[in-house]
Amino acid sequence: MSPVITDVISSTELGRFPDENVAESLQRITGVQIERVRGEGSRVSIRCSSSDLI
Repeated sequence: MSPVITDVISSTELGRFPDENVAESLQRITGVQIERVRGEGSRVSIRCSSSDLI
């Protein structure tokens, strides 16, 4: 069995961040990256996950 590491954040906590949108707030989580379009976060990618899941 492989170890599982999780990082959890509630929607309430997410709303407290001073970011412009949810994508920008999610980038604060380790392993999450965002793509920016005209300076604003838009696409979210999660390390070691399939692009089919997003």
